[in-house]
Amino acid sequence: MTSAPELLVRIARSGDDLEAAGDAVRRAYFALPEYPRDAAYDIVIGDLASRVDEVDVVLALLADRVVGCLTYVADHDNPHAEFDDPGSASFRYFGVDPDGDWDGIIGLAFVLHLRAASAGV
Repeated sequence: MTSAPELLVRIARSGDDLEAAGDAVRRAYFALPEYPRDAAYDIVIGDLASRVDEVDVVLALLADRVVGCLTYVADHDNPHAEFDDPGSASFRYFGVDPDGDWDGIIGLAFVLHLRAASAGV
């Protein structure tokens, strides 16, 4: 009996395929039926290389393949912040490979990873 590949959720690091991660985000957005396409924003959502040094880019990997990605913005002073509230943080540019049958498990894994990181685990 073969075991299912393990889902790994972690912060992006040197050598990760940020282009593939950005592509997963773009494809997730484009798969949304009501997504209002915008040429400039469509580039931004997948351009991880431009923000990886300013925010936490969190990857979900299944058998070394990027199946999900989100950007965690820790505070309102960051250029990628979505809110002006000094106490706010935000999740941005979140996408899960629309070709998979994930049943929400990747989103849950992202939340658990970030919760554990905030608790210092």
